Amino acid sequence: MVIQRKRVKSSRIASIGYDYPRRMLIVEFKRGALYRYDGIPGALYEDLMESKSKGAYFERRVRQDYTTKKVVLPATLGLDGCRARGCKEKGAYTTERGWRCTQHAEEILEL
Repeated sequence: MVIQRKRVKSSRIASIGYDYPRRMLIVEFKRGALYRYDGIPGALYEDLMESKSKGAYFERRVRQDYTTKKVVLPATLGLDGCRARGCKEKGAYTTERGWRCTQHAEEILEL
C-alpha cells in the first residue's frame, strides 16, 4: 500500500502522509530520513497539517508520544535523477525498478 505524502513548508520536515484506516503517519525529514508513527488519530494529523509550525507541532504532539519505526528504502542513494514518468527530482535511489526518488521508491515498499 502506498501512502501519498504532501510536501510541507517546514525547516525540518519535507513531507507528511497519513493512512486513516491504519492510523499511520509517515514523516519525511529534510535530511532524508523517513519514519512511520502508529496509532495517530486522524484529528491529530489534520491539526498537524493545519499548524503554522509543523516542526514545533510534531515535536510537541507526536515525536515523544507515539510508537515510531524508521522506514528503510530497499535501495542505495545515487546521483542520477528519478526516472518515474514526469518526475524531476535530482537525488534518487536505485531500486529493482531503476532510479527513483524517495516518493517513487516508496511505491515498492509494503508499509
